Amino acid sequence: MRLIPRSLFGRLVLALVGYGAAVVLAFAVIAELTHSRFHLRATQSQAFGWAGEIVARHPDLAALTITGERGRAAVEATLKRIGESNPGAALYLVGRNGDILAASVPGSRIVASWLDAESIEALVDGSAMLPLMISDPLDPAVPRIFSAARVGSGSLASSYLVMLLLGPDTRGFLATHTDFLLSDSLAMAVGVTLPALATAVVLLFIIVRPVRRITKTLSNLEREELGLTSDDGAAGAVLSELDQVSEDVEVMARKIGDLLKKLREDDKTLRELFAGLSHDLRTPLTVLEDCIERLTSRDERSPISADESSELIDVVAVQVRSLSRMIASQFELASLQRAEYRIRSEPFFIADLVNDVAMKFSARAIARGLKLEVLGKSARSLVYADVMLIERVLDNLISNAVRHAKGATCIRIEIVDGATSVKVAVCDDGPGLPREWRERLACSAQSVPDWRMESARHVGLGLGIVRRILELHGSCLVLEETGERGTRLGFSLRRV
Repeated sequence: MRLIPRSLFGRLVLALVGYGAAVVLAFAVIAELTHSRFHLRATQSQAFGWAGEIVARHPDLAALTITGERGRAAVEATLKRIGESNPGAALYLVGRNGDILAASVPGSRIVASWLDAESIEALVDGSAMLPLMISDPLDPAVPRIFSAARVGSGSLASSYLVMLLLGPDTRGFLATHTDFLLSDSLAMAVGVTLPALATAVVLLFIIVRPVRRITKTLSNLEREELGLTSDDGAAGAVLSELDQVSEDVEVMARKIGDLLKKLREDDKTLRELFAGLSHDLRTPLTVLEDCIERLTSRDERSPISADESSELIDVVAVQVRSLSRMIASQFELASLQRAEYRIRSEPFFIADLVNDVAMKFSARAIARGLKLEVLGKSARSLVYADVMLIERVLDNLISNAVRHAKGATCIRIEIVDGATSVKVAVCDDGPGLPREWRERLACSAQSVPDWRMESARHVGLGLGIVRRILELHGSCLVLEETGERGTRLGFSLRRV
């Protein structure tokens, strides 16, 4: 059985119950001390003049002498007679120095032969704050309240009559008043503590409700993000509200930190993207500006010929098409870079897709004197991916190979089955990529090569798009070593 509740509300209620119990216990202790002192003070105040009344009723106490055994015996007989009529008190005739001269109790029972003269004098003078107690001669460890009066008149008084009250015993007062204290404590608990606790519980419920709503909201967000069902969330709810909020806030702080890191990386990528775009646009725009300026020139000293005009128009058309492809690629890459972009995966036969894309580029390859072949085209492996995006990957890789693999005679598309994945590679037997290009590709799976050569401008954007698509599929573009000649770019997709 769990003694400490898991919920914050349960823990606070338990703390309030403990606090209420501590209040009742403290009240019992305070009641014992205050009631004992009050009882002693009230009793001593009531008995303050009893010793004086006894002295007034027995004037012979002042006339009797205790110089001899006969005088002492007469005084003790008088005190014993008075004590028999007051069984709750013990009478002592005490000298000015505190020595006990005579007593109403047998001398054999007396342990201490003196009483505190200063306390007696303070009580007689009325200068002491009640309750004032002195040690019991029968048991010096027990303090008792008393009444005292001078025996004799004024300064001629030679002794005191001390009436020591035998009850209540202060050490046993708690036991004596157990029933009273118990009833008082119960009355305190029922009359004060319980209503206070009930009010506090209601207030706690009102205060804790926002915390519980926050906890529920955070738990719902976590379940939605992790794809948990309500049963899974209930099974994992083993923490109190504050512990759960603390854990969720830590998780959110980590995610916010990761998000800020990604935002910084995205900002860096965006800056690099704009820098590359600015550089890529500069050359075609400069060419267009020069061509248009030449076409619109009115310089009669160097008139433009019909052939030159036709050539300039062809250059303008080529540059416009280049700009159009470049801008379209930039927009496509920017769209793929968005965090909210979601792929639409479905199972399909990768060999069928590869064959379709190869057929699309076969005429272009033949026109450039290239042989385009597919190895493993009969494979019937199902992969789980976005068909349109994987087709875009194959388009870019094959297009780059057809256009930029100068000196190549053959382009191969290989399909290799694995235990859990299918590998696709686009290979050529051309001169291979320059060393700086290979270093750029191997440097980082996230960076887009910043190639400056005219023939590589579209290759950089195309590979950037390829990399982002493969990243969305949990894969990456791999440049494989093929020796001195040829280029081999491959990627893998998860099998169904």
